[in-house]
Amino acid sequence: MRFNVGVLSGESSSTDSEVTALQIVEILKKAISSIQTSSRHLLAIDGLDSFFAESESQRESLGSLLDASYEINSFLRDVGLPCTVLLAIRHDMFAQVPSTDSAKYGDHTVELDWSCGGTSSGDELWKLVSTKAKASVPPSFKGLPLGDLRKAYLAEPIGVGPYKNMPSWLLSYTRMLPRDLVALMNEVKRVHKGSGQLRESEAKIAVRRYCETYFVREIGNNLSRLIPQGAFKVETLLDALSAMSSREFNVRSLQPEIDGLIDQTELRILLKQMFNVGALGVRRKSGGKMHTNFVYRRTAGGGFSFIADYVLHNALVEAWNLNW
Repeated sequence: MRFNVGVLSGESSSTDSEVTALQIVEILKKAISSIQTSSRHLLAIDGLDSFFAESESQRESLGSLLDASYEINSFLRDVGLPCTVLLAIRHDMFAQVPSTDSAKYGDHTVELDWSCGGTSSGDELWKLVSTKAKASVPPSFKGLPLGDLRKAYLAEPIGVGPYKNMPSWLLSYTRMLPRDLVALMNEVKRVHKGSGQLRESEAKIAVRRYCETYFVREIGNNLSRLIPQGAFKVETLLDALSAMSSREFNVRSLQPEIDGLIDQTELRILLKQMFNVGALGVRRKSGGKMHTNFVYRRTAGGGFSFIADYVLHNALVEAWNLNW
């Protein structure tokens, strides 16, 4: 591939000359090396899962982007420019990037783990959501300043299963991700119009709406481009799961609903991705006890297994009205 330097530089066509892509790179490097700045520059690229699905060719493209970003950052550091390219990549996508250098990138990554404290804690998640809520308060507001959302609105005790307080119960319907909790609290805001404490009856309405709309759609989006005819097969799988008699299932119990529509290889890919994105847990026996491992909460060793028993996430159980 060749480029026209006159067009790129804005010069008159009389000085146009063709150069290769490699020569263009060297021209750009030389121009960048001459730049001086006292400011800190950060180019953050998010939403990559919207552009790079789970096909092999797209994973290779993501790997190329990762390699290129690393090279650019190395060059900027070598010439002394305080500039950085930052990529925000989902953990499950990063783990599958086909790059020969991905291991060394670990020294240049920061993993955001919001689930280290489990659903009984979630302090960092609640701090983040509280900060987001504070930022939405207009400067003209004359009331009391907003502090911790848990104290301001969620302090009423509840008695739902093993949960005794509202924040822990609400977190159990998330995958310990900011986007989940923000979506849930938006539903709470729509239901609870007042300034007092959120009542249990209101919380249940908000949770049901969140589960039926946001959560099911979110899981479908995470599966849709994994396999050929993905939209149809994902809808088939989710319909089959929603028709189960219980939240617990395995491949054998699922087979009659998908036979002839989704083959075993495709089913394995879809179920593994459901595990990777936190939509289902894997049942595992350890120390004489049965444990359920979600990607954000592992109570025993081991990862995904195609021959294991599975447990659907609380939000899917609620959305589909399944037996607990």
